[in-house]
Amino acid sequence: MMRMRLPASAWRRRGFALPELLVATALSVLIAGAVLTVIHPSSDAFLRMPAVGDLHQRVRAAAEVVNARLLGACGAGPSGERNPLGVEVPCLFPYAIGARRAAAPGDWSPATLSLLTALPATVPASLRSALAPGETRAELDATRCPAASPSCGIREGDALVLVGPGGRSELAQAAMVAGDSVTLSRRGPASARTFPAGSLAIAADPVVFYVRDATAADPPQLRRHNGAASDLPLLDHVVSFSVRLFGESSAPSVSSDGSSTTYGPLPPPVGIDDLEDAWGPGENCVFTRVDGVAVPRLQDLAGNLLGLVELTPPVLTDGPFCPDAASPSRFDADLLRVRRARVSLRLEAAPAPLRGRGAFFMRPGTSGSGLRLVPDRVVSFDVVPRGAGGGR
Repeated sequence: MMRMRLPASAWRRRGFALPELLVATALSVLIAGAVLTVIHPSSDAFLRMPAVGDLHQRVRAAAEVVNARLLGACGAGPSGERNPLGVEVPCLFPYAIGARRAAAPGDWSPATLSLLTALPATVPASLRSALAPGETRAELDATRCPAASPSCGIREGDALVLVGPGGRSELAQAAMVAGDSVTLSRRGPASARTFPAGSLAIAADPVVFYVRDATAADPPQLRRHNGAASDLPLLDHVVSFSVRLFGESSAPSVSSDGSSTTYGPLPPPVGIDDLEDAWGPGENCVFTRVDGVAVPRLQDLAGNLLGLVELTPPVLTDGPFCPDAASPSRFDADLLRVRRARVSLRLEAAPAPLRGRGAFFMRPGTSGSGLRLVPDRVVSFDVVPRGAGGGR
């Protein structure tokens, strides 16, 4: 058999020379780098977009929950029935109320909002007999209640707001209901005042919104509690919650026939003295007397064209206090001016790798790439509670 013998030059053409190999490698690296340059931002976008959508949904959910509760605050009550929430006693407070996390009377916190709302299925109940300080058995006037409900719809476990003359009030709970008799347990500071016959017991739904700082186990949360045992998270990764209150710029006044006020508790008649408060005859926490005429203790405030003015901390903490400065359940009378609330919420992206540092992030994250940043989202909105000021 004859063998073919290839020339040496042919053998050399069957492989790659080192320079050719280096050029091919360099081209491969360049092409791979170009491909990765296109793919890398896409991968960042795939990481960012779900977080952006989640953040948007949480912002909307937080705004809807707070807005709905604020809109229904105070509660107008059944037609023709007197509801003093928002008129004689406040229904919005810039501090925590109740027995849980309660603030000192006259306190102020921009990161806390408390609301009282009359339950729509009930009628404000009237006390048949006086309720002395510390007494736990309230007798209701069943003649003012629907025939089928001698307790005016009050059920066991309901929170109750007791409202008496002169701005005295107290948050309690119906521990037991038997006919027109309700056994009470206190749910906050006692008023240390007697609630005379004719005072009201209003079934209410208290709620306190606040932000709890991050813990080792949980992120910062917007939470709500009812002034008692219930304290539940609403939303995670809410890093800031603040409220500004706006109210009547005009001082309160008494009607010409002396039967009602624009806001605030009606003062007693001339010469009639409430021995349990610190005010003189014919006076209360909102009105004094000058030559027998009721004159407001509150001053006119410089307001805008709508007659509203921002109620700053000095205005809401300097008194006069109702029913007076000695009552453990006292409140600043300027809270009766409140007509509008401005709420601001700030939420962050949940994954720390999508949060960076700087003004766009209240809580810094671990992101090292500008392409993977999801800035905090801030939303502000104004709400006018329907029942504030008696629905005026």
